[in-house]
Amino acid sequence: MLSAEAFGERLKQLRVDKKLTHAQLANLMFVSQSTISRWESGDRTPDITILSRLAECLDVSLNDLLQDSQESNPVPVVIAVDDEAIILNGSIKVLSETLTGAEVYGFLHAAEALEFARTHLVSVAFLDIEIQADSGLDLAGQLLVLNPQVNVIFVTSHAQYSGDAWDLHASGFLSKPLKAEKILREVSNLRYPVRGLIV
Repeated sequence: MLSAEAFGERLKQLRVDKKLTHAQLANLMFVSQSTISRWESGDRTPDITILSRLAECLDVSLNDLLQDSQESNPVPVVIAVDDEAIILNGSIKVLSETLTGAEVYGFLHAAEALEFARTHLVSVAFLDIEIQADSGLDLAGQLLVLNPQVNVIFVTSHAQYSGDAWDLHASGFLSKPLKAEKILREVSNLRYPVRGLIV
């Protein structure tokens, strides 16, 4: 994640690029001008819900908003969640080999994945639907609250859940085990395209 100062610089750059004054952006955001000033100075940073609204007001993706202005090619973050270690290891291997432009992280527990997503901007989440006592569908909902532009791709051997997956506006639905050609097909049709995912 960006430091508060780097975020402030990025916000100011985007606001100026859009030819918005502090007052205009404050009106769009339903906050005070002093709040915008504090964000731009790095004194404060908005939470993830406000960040999503800010991205919308500036007409940029959340990824673009959180991209360091000094970093021309941010590395997309991809997570995989599955409660079976052997399957998770296999998924991480094929995802890393296929999505060469991304950083790929794996989690056995939904709570760990959610904690990670609170401090990292996740671009794509490959989620098992049944994760021990947890539900991948519930995890997807929580990830979407943190970042409404996360691309959720469900990976399961339980096809009966596909309707629930689409109700969450998932970006894709894959059967186990993950294969490179299936991954490439899904990431080429993401709901929110991710720059630099494939090199």
